[in-house]
Amino acid sequence: MHGLIFRLLLCLILFGFAGCSTFNAYERSDAQFDQSTFGAVEIQRGKPRPIVDVSGRLLGLPNRIAVGDARVDNHDISSATEMEITNYLEQNQLNYVLVRSNQYAPLNELKRMISNKKIRPIWKSTFGSYNLLKYTLLPGRLTGGDWYNPYTESLHVYSDSPAVVISRATYAQDIRNRLNPGAYAAIKDLPLAGLGHETLATKLALDWYENSSPESYESAKEVLYPNLGASYGGQLASFIPYGEVLGKIIGGGVGRLANKVKTR
Repeated sequence: MHGLIFRLLLCLILFGFAGCSTFNAYERSDAQFDQSTFGAVEIQRGKPRPIVDVSGRLLGLPNRIAVGDARVDNHDISSATEMEITNYLEQNQLNYVLVRSNQYAPLNELKRMISNKKIRPIWKSTFGSYNLLKYTLLPGRLTGGDWYNPYTESLHVYSDSPAVVISRATYAQDIRNRLNPGAYAAIKDLPLAGLGHETLATKLALDWYENSSPESYESAKEVLYPNLGASYGGQLASFIPYGEVLGKIIGGGVGRLANKVKTR
């Protein structure tokens, strides 16, 4: 059974990186963002909470094992990682994105969702409210999991691994280029449907590193392939009772194998 899951995940990852016309077809709408808002990227940092952060590091252990990177969900973000995030956002004109570095601020997130004019109220009141409720009741400050919230235009960072965080930031770049960003974001919250978004976001991150330097590209691949594999494995195995953690670990291993196969 595990061998079948392993082969299936490998095929899915390799197929995902081959590209999908549905998710590669950008529909650019310049009316979705205001060029005049460009400025310095704002980073808000959470106050040190030793007990909460130690608990978060313990809860993030399966993710670190799956990705094979001790910096994942370590709740200790360095200035170097924050600088790399800032550099990416500025160069891609995503300055309006607020970076929450290991911060928990549900009330401020509600205000940002209400003031976001780029997504229609129907999507904010439904899927946006769902994401806000999940963020409030299952805070990433404790559970980890770097992610970008398109309804509040906030990038939530809990890992000190730049490649992982950049792969979340690329979702902001992707969703900005959609004619109906609310509907596109809503699809991501559906079971398995969000894997297409994950694949494209990872591809955009790898393109970014490939254009930076060969060294950073090779280093990013060693993290992003198992990270994507863990996403695939976790979602596919989530239909099995208590299978999500095991699925992530298996998927991460498949991702490392896929990286070696693609490199060769």
